[in-house]
Amino acid sequence: MIDFLKESTFAVNDVLRVAWKALKTHYVSIAGLCLLSFSTSMLSGFLSALFADVNIFISGIMALGFILLYFGIQFTMFKYILNILDGKDGMNLRSTIPSYRHFFTFFKATFYFLLTFVLIFLIILALVYLIDLVGVKSKVVVQIALALTVLISFFIGIRISFFPFFIIDKSAHAFQSLKFSLAITRGNFTQVIMLLSVLAIFHAISAYFFRQSYIALGFLILIFNYALIVPLSAVSICLAYRKMMSEYEGDQDPEIMKNII
Repeated sequence: MIDFLKESTFAVNDVLRVAWKALKTHYVSIAGLCLLSFSTSMLSGFLSALFADVNIFISGIMALGFILLYFGIQFTMFKYILNILDGKDGMNLRSTIPSYRHFFTFFKATFYFLLTFVLIFLIILALVYLIDLVGVKSKVVVQIALALTVLISFFIGIRISFFPFFIIDKSAHAFQSLKFSLAITRGNFTQVIMLLSVLAIFHAISAYFFRQSYIALGFLILIFNYALIVPLSAVSICLAYRKMMSEYEGDQDPEIMKNII
């Protein structure tokens, strides 16, 4: 299916440079979608708290509606950015709205995503339990299991986090999207971590100032985040996905174990 994928690495500074250039050209539309996504998230939290004590059923329906709306905006934004990166500037925004099949596939893949972490914990717990049989204290066993679970889950979580792009961009099936995410990030884990770390710095700074009660400064940084950093992050992640795709030469049906390490 995706026989144009090629094995690669990408330079973080090149990704940020090209992403900044693309963002400047299409800032209003991309920033507008980011603002709409942020507003949806904030409104969802406010209305959920408002109706929580009124009617649980209504609150649940509203929560589900806002979840679908939020991810719909996110998918629309990513598809729109991918079209920009592909030089399809003439396509209207409506053509980038995801279908019901995309939503169903995404939530199915997300279930597999979360199930992976549960299986990792159970496997590690079983292995560490064997160590417990040879005399290691049970408290130590649990701590080791949790530490290993967090470490391995973080590694695999980053590796399969690009699965939504294959769903919205190539209409891949749920499990197939996870396998392709593992495949394109093989050899690119360090670069992806560096890119995400750079983009996370301002978010961390904003959170720090809020915790330190510097509300005004924290609020200004928050505005800066959603006016510039969040749109730049969205374009950068899409560009990283495109670069890894364009340089991958793996199988059309990649094996999981082959691409984990």
